[in-house]
Amino acid sequence: MDALCISGSPQSLVSNLEVTPGSEDFISCLRWHSDNFTSISQLIFTSTNSSFLPVWQAGVNNARFNQPDTPKPSVIVTPVNESQVRNALLCTKKHGYEIRIRSGADVPFVMIDFINMRSIDVDVVNSTVWVQAGAALGEVYYTISQKTDTLYFPAGLCPTVGIGGYLGGGGYGNLLRKYGLGADNVVDVRFMDVNGDILDRSSMGEELFWAIRGGGASSFGIVLAWKLRLVPVPELVTVFVVNKTLEEGATEIFHKFQTVMPNIDRNLHIRIQWFGENVGNTTKKTIKMAFEGIYQGTSDTLIPLLEENFPELNVTQEICEEVKMMVNFGDQPSYTTPTSLARRDWLQRFEAFLEPYVSSNPREAYFNYIDLDLGVGSDNYEEASVWGERYWKSDNFKKLIRIKARVDPDNFFRHPQSIPIFSTSLSDM
Repeated sequence: MDALCISGSPQSLVSNLEVTPGSEDFISCLRWHSDNFTSISQLIFTSTNSSFLPVWQAGVNNARFNQPDTPKPSVIVTPVNESQVRNALLCTKKHGYEIRIRSGADVPFVMIDFINMRSIDVDVVNSTVWVQAGAALGEVYYTISQKTDTLYFPAGLCPTVGIGGYLGGGGYGNLLRKYGLGADNVVDVRFMDVNGDILDRSSMGEELFWAIRGGGASSFGIVLAWKLRLVPVPELVTVFVVNKTLEEGATEIFHKFQTVMPNIDRNLHIRIQWFGENVGNTTKKTIKMAFEGIYQGTSDTLIPLLEENFPELNVTQEICEEVKMMVNFGDQPSYTTPTSLARRDWLQRFEAFLEPYVSSNPREAYFNYIDLDLGVGSDNYEEASVWGERYWKSDNFKKLIRIKARVDPDNFFRHPQSIPIFSTSLSDM
């Protein structure tokens, strides 16, 4: 959860906060629980404040979720410590607001923005790092690189992704084949439950620790910080990109890729990006596949490996580059341009075209690519299973529901695709 948004501000604080009418109760509660409300009032942004939209937009990297009709919080709170998070949580509960992530809400809702809680403490000796929830992946990588060239956290490529949500959904990256998901490399956590108590791995138990690392942590409480295992990497790794169009045999190479990669050396990871482009100087369209590889070793060992197992890719010394283990950073394109809208339409049609050839019973999806088009119904298991089983499959989804019922029985932490609560137990359904 990246932010806590609330409605509110008492009339006595008009000089500090531009008030949103009707929500004075929350701010009054926050003032009552704060040792220094003058200080915390500087961390609150109401919807009528000139800083409100810039603060809100700074946390929205996908323009799809920054449209005029996107529901926005009445107030944004940006705590600097765990005590302020707890006060905001308890006041939200007391006065009937909801804590929500950056998604729709039909009632006044509260969002905690962890922009001021992003410390990163690297322990090279023990190969671990404590990371507060507000830190982005790019910040984590950079901080680690300032301490060591031979340790790394195996996470994703997008630098602006927040560590809290990334690990809550599992988190894959370019060391997936060797070290698993990012969540597989979480060794401890500081986690605030619905009562405002702070738990670690030992005090929460292994079931909840399992659930918050892939089941969507925001369904169960608030992650304050993760303790992560750092993995060994060589001082230099080898990267390469091979571009192939359909006319150059991309389809056949892609087919070979699917048979080779499950069994090849786990030091090698290749991801594929697809692009549409014109054929030469004509108006005819084709598809280009970019095979982007990273190998935990030098090109002297990579090239013989590929020549033996994947010669069709034709990786040569000339296209290989040996670099330090860092990631390439890219920007999120605008969602509203005609090109972006056409791309989304094409992707939806392409997904339907591929459906007969991919996972089924049910068709599967990745929770960190949350898709409300899959459905949001949660009145009963039959409704919720339409989307829930696609993210987690049947047994895991049911296990998450049982854990949710134990740790958040009143369903305080909820959003359109959060783990649901039912009035009857699963065994009675």
